[in-house]
Amino acid sequence: ALTPDLVGLHYAYLSVNLQNLYGPTEASVDVSFYETKPTDLTLSSIPIGKPIANTELYILDNHQSLLPIGSVGELYIGGIGIAKGYLNQPQLTSERFVQNPFKPQEKLYRTGDLAKWQDDGNILYVGRIDFQVKIRGFRIELGEIENTLKTNPLIKNAVVLCKEDAAKEKYLVAYLEGGELLIASEWREYLRQKLPDYMIPTYFVEVGKWHLTSNGKLNTKLLPDPFTQKQPNNKTFEVPNNEIEWKIYNIIKDVLSERNFQNIDINENFFEVGMDSLKVVKSFKIIDEAYPNVIKVHEVFSYSSIKKLAFLISERTEISPELIENNIEILDF
Repeated sequence: ALTPDLVGLHYAYLSVNLQNLYGPTEASVDVSFYETKPTDLTLSSIPIGKPIANTELYILDNHQSLLPIGSVGELYIGGIGIAKGYLNQPQLTSERFVQNPFKPQEKLYRTGDLAKWQDDGNILYVGRIDFQVKIRGFRIELGEIENTLKTNPLIKNAVVLCKEDAAKEKYLVAYLEGGELLIASEWREYLRQKLPDYMIPTYFVEVGKWHLTSNGKLNTKLLPDPFTQKQPNNKTFEVPNNEIEWKIYNIIKDVLSERNFQNIDINENFFEVGMDSLKVVKSFKIIDEAYPNVIKVHEVFSYSSIKKLAFLISERTEISPELIENNIEILDF
């Protein structure tokens, strides 16, 4: 895919127009075009543009219905350029070359690419449909998270993968290439302003060098394990030092069940070590059993360290139930 950085380099050295062309062999190679501009350097990704003459592009949902502007769906190609099928592969042909629901006498080619229409009539490529994952009931396009990360000028490249922990629970890891990178909590907050919570990666890992396969694609097998990428903490390591801190520590430890938990300081942010929205709810339920009606679930997000959460509980358990209830109502806005 053509990157904004490459567009910037092009216009820095050459005074000719750069066209971004998109298309598969099954549709005579090129089906869309986008004429780039020097200002495109600031975009998160370069559009693949608009259909060429005698070509039709559709973005459809799983029921082959048209999707509105801004909605991600599969890109289908119609028109005189598409092939009749794959030679001696009738099953694959029937899977990829389907009847056009809008022109029944014609065929459409299913690209397997995810894309969306923009307001200006250009199409933005999002990623392969193979990279669409389902986590906790939500369908997520990994490419959409990657493109959002790339809107930050500090990021040169970003790759998001879906992994599984020992308990077979899925989680997202964002691998970032850039110069002066922010800490994970700042990246998390940056994405939260643009994406729903279920699309926020659990881990953010800085990658100094991308390893490529022989054909020039990213070798994801060589990306580092997020558990081994914890940054050294120059502060004194602080362990729980009272009954409430130990209680919260053990609850979080049981919920996370991650192999690196023993390295966690009680000041460390839960979300830096594998906490997600589902685990927050699990933690809250156990905490609420130990300290009934003292905190609310959203406060586990706000007081996101063992020390902060323990301090909040200790403050509220020292005052009357009425004041605790009123205080919660004030906070729960």
